[in-house]
Amino acid sequence: ETVLYALFRNTSSALMLAMTAPCVVFLCVSQIAGSILNSAGKIMLSFWLGALSIVLKIIIAYILVGRYSIYGTIISANIAYFVDMILSLWAAKRIIGLKYDIMEIIIKPVCAAAVMVLVLYMVKVPFEAMFNNIYVRLIVSALLSGTVYLFSLFLFGGISIREMKKAVAK
Repeated sequence: ETVLYALFRNTSSALMLAMTAPCVVFLCVSQIAGSILNSAGKIMLSFWLGALSIVLKIIIAYILVGRYSIYGTIISANIAYFVDMILSLWAAKRIIGLKYDIMEIIIKPVCAAAVMVLVLYMVKVPFEAMFNNIYVRLIVSALLSGTVYLFSLFLFGGISIREMKKAVAK
């Protein structure tokens, strides 16, 4: 809400944006898996998985929009992109033999993100009292959220000290 207010002096779309946030994760993972499939010469499979996702999104949106209005499209996008992510990962694993650990690529980052959101929620009111300027509050919140996320990821074992040093050295 703070970002929306700082940019547009309006927060009416905050709930819709928050509900759409999982789509970003689902799309990123499915795009990576799709790129892996493409590089392995499975371009049509990647295409058909994307097409299936679009068709699924349209069908679910058609069913839900009458009942939930614009929120129906958001729900349909989350469902369709989640299915696309699962199918893309399954195809990459099954066809190419891609090895991945769900705990490492999904569970640990989600847990770290949950800790970050919890901390930001806890400091929201004190930050509003401490920082009158909304832009200063945004910068401090962004720095805090990045720090808390990295620290949480480290605590959950999603990243090691060696990896952190390597990333800083670059």
